[in-house]
Amino acid sequence: MSNWQPLRLAVGDRVQNPDKPKWGIGEVLDVEELGELPLPLGGVIRYQQNATGQCASVRFEDGRTRSILTPKTPLILVKK
Repeated sequence: MSNWQPLRLAVGDRVQNPDKPKWGIGEVLDVEELGELPLPLGGVIRYQQNATGQCASVRFEDGRTRSILTPKTPLILVKK
């Protein structure tokens, strides 16, 4: 079993997906913790207890913006 842990991302971080090098380097546009879904009229729905990781919206050099689940995608931080 691996000791891999998902990255803790912040808006503005630069990342790369080693499994998809053609995407290029991406910039994190938005990050949300997994496990809760905010409701439009207030409150949240907890859809996965004890979830670890984040859902990040990342714009890559190929021009596409993708939603990345950090527990499923081993991103690498790229130095600025």
